[in-house]
Amino acid sequence: MIDDDGDPTDPAGKINVHARMNFAKSLVSDKKFDQATQEFLWLWEHMLEHDEAFYAVRLSFLAGDMARLSEQYEPAKVAFTKLRDAARKEMDAGSEIRDVILDWFTLCEILDDNNEILAWFDQVKDDMDYADVISTMGYKLFDLLVEQRRWADAGLLEKDPVGAAKMRVDMDEVTSKMNKTHVQFDAQTRARFAKMHKERLLKDFAQHYACCLAAELDEEAIEIANIFLDYRDNPDARIALVQWAMKMNQPRKEQLLWLDEAAEDGRYVKALRQKVQDALAKQT
Repeated sequence: MIDDDGDPTDPAGKINVHARMNFAKSLVSDKKFDQATQEFLWLWEHMLEHDEAFYAVRLSFLAGDMARLSEQYEPAKVAFTKLRDAARKEMDAGSEIRDVILDWFTLCEILDDNNEILAWFDQVKDDMDYADVISTMGYKLFDLLVEQRRWADAGLLEKDPVGAAKMRVDMDEVTSKMNKTHVQFDAQTRARFAKMHKERLLKDFAQHYACCLAAELDEEAIEIANIFLDYRDNPDARIALVQWAMKMNQPRKEQLLWLDEAAEDGRYVKALRQKVQDALAKQT
């Protein structure tokens, strides 16, 4: 029984979206997979009609629940594939509506079908008509391309990588202020969030720096690194830049300077520095 759940067959009726999501999850727990599939299909297609505030939830928590169901129940996977294919048809027909494209990407993730995303990307990446679409999905494509070791492609995703780096700094400043003043959490929880946020920022900047190097955008890469080091002037930042560059086999002379500066702050970087030196020697 759902409190204030309304009639899911009546789009105009009052629906408690949160309650219905919990109900769908309970059906999965009770192994009522067919009914759960129908609930998730309804939620995917209609939940925003009843509460637009669930936009991000739909693409994150709901998508995660759908993914777990599709792993357990093949008919659910078939049903979600039909949703994905319908969104793809709209894209292929020329739709550049952000929500349609984002739905397709998310449904591919629900189905654990990264190959479909990569095949589409390879088909359109050099087509200027799709430049805005690729830019719209850049934040999702970047992680996937890095995961697939397609670092040069990742480095070329952003039209203005230096401008994007400046925006990341601006966003981080806002987020950091919010975390410090968030009264909902105690000091220990805020400290944990701050640590996680710092680690994400290190990884994000270091990956973008290294991917630009892989894409032969050396000038942009060094600007990104300088923006990062101006914002986070510490040995962790320097070491992260070099570590990710070496993961992508992109040694540069400035990396030796960064490691020397980290060593002056008491960090052990001898092995990493030797790795950079050896890689540079192979290039000559």
